Amino acid sequence: MRENTFKIDGLDGHKIFVASWMPENNKKINGVVQINHGMAEHCLRYRDFAKFLTDKGYGVYAHDHRGHGQSLDVEEDIGFFNDKEGWNNVIDEAYKVTEHIKRENKNTDIFVLGHSMGSLITRGYIQKYGNEVKGAVISGTSATKGFLGVAGIGVARLICLTKGNKHKSKLLTDLSFGSFNKKFAPNKTEYDWLSRDEQQVKKYVDDEKCGFMCTSRFYVDLLKGLSSISKKRNILKTPKNLPILFISGDNDPVGDMGKGIKKITDTYKSLGYNVKVILYEGGRHEIINETNNSVVYDDIVGFINSLK
Repeated sequence: MRENTFKIDGLDGHKIFVASWMPENNKKINGVVQINHGMAEHCLRYRDFAKFLTDKGYGVYAHDHRGHGQSLDVEEDIGFFNDKEGWNNVIDEAYKVTEHIKRENKNTDIFVLGHSMGSLITRGYIQKYGNEVKGAVISGTSATKGFLGVAGIGVARLICLTKGNKHKSKLLTDLSFGSFNKKFAPNKTEYDWLSRDEQQVKKYVDDEKCGFMCTSRFYVDLLKGLSSISKKRNILKTPKNLPILFISGDNDPVGDMGKGIKKITDTYKSLGYNVKVILYEGGRHEIINETNNSVVYDDIVGFINSLK
């Protein structure tokens, strides 16, 4: 596998850090998988998955969303999208990566995969740019939180007004994730909810670019984004002929232990979409880093291969 890292132009002078992985010996690729990573992590965590995909003949591109990893203009931007239009910024910058992929790989099919926060970005992406890709994989996604989501936006906005957009609120962090680990007590770490694989959890805990607190404005963007992409009128902007695979663990608190995934996919199906759903028994949030990840890997590449 050949790895390359570089930066491309984002919006408003922002620079986007991108990693690409290609099969050895310049082999002709079967297509490109573009990855949108999750909250409080970064794109280089997907190197093992990229190795699997390149062995199967696919190229892989992933980038650090603004406020994450190596896409920071200044250090204080960690966990921060923008003062305005942050949600739209991250979707449009994901498309800028797509445009770069197209320039480097002429006439090549592109498949988009998003995990966690990246799954929400991907759901928004395919509503706006779905005709640019041949298929989408949605991993570890979340349904709307109803009144709690609306209340969360209100609380986050109030904190922005009183303490500033870049304030990091323990209250917002606790409201978002505080209950997740309780389901897996007794806990060894704060992140047992990520995976049953203790080594993968340790890698996350030990990674200085993971697990940081996000800003109050970030939570406004994220919660508003989740609300927007979940509205039926916006889901209907997704091309009807775009195949979509939803994957999640049935012990993933982000997906409400599978109930949230069923709620989302039932909505897509009711609107006439071609969706496939796989819930992995016992799986937690980072399903590609789970103890059964070899099965998950095969299911993802099997889905992509079926679209060729």
